[in-house]
Amino acid sequence: MLTTLGRLFPPVFGVSSLFNYYYKKEIHMLEYQYELDVTDKACPQPVMQTKQLLKKMNSGEVLHVMATDPVAEQDINMLLDAIADKLIEKSVDDGVFHFYIEKS
Repeated sequence: MLTTLGRLFPPVFGVSSLFNYYYKKEIHMLEYQYELDVTDKACPQPVMQTKQLLKKMNSGEVLHVMATDPVAEQDINMLLDAIADKLIEKSVDDGVFHFYIEKS
């Protein structure tokens, strides 16, 4: 019976993959004024460049940071705690961390 149902209704999308597809699509539709691509940089460059760019931004503006260094996630979270800017959204897509940060 299961084999017959599998042929009639192939598992094209599971519930989790459908959720991830729409969730990722919605994340990438966030509006931002600045983008920082540090995907080829190792620690401490991603957090240092993020900090430098945030200093130049105006209150309410959003920065999209893309990083591949696994330490960047922890470093950026600690930076935001120290400077009181707001992390709007965080995700990982194919090994790339995406951070959406609002300048306070």
